[in-house]
Amino acid sequence: PLAWRAGGEVAPGIVLRAVAADAVTVEQAGRSSRLPAPAALPAPAGISREK
Repeated sequence: PLAWRAGGEVAPGIVLRAVAADAVTVEQAGRSSRLPAPAALPAPAGISREK
């Protein structure tokens, strides 16, 4: 797995500016873009025992 922090270059010319619970903000060529996070998948069902 890879990890970045705000201010780090995530790809050539693309800088991670901010991380929020629902999105990240990146900057490329002086322009900022807010990218929404994908919707969370539902949690798997628990284990149940049938009698």
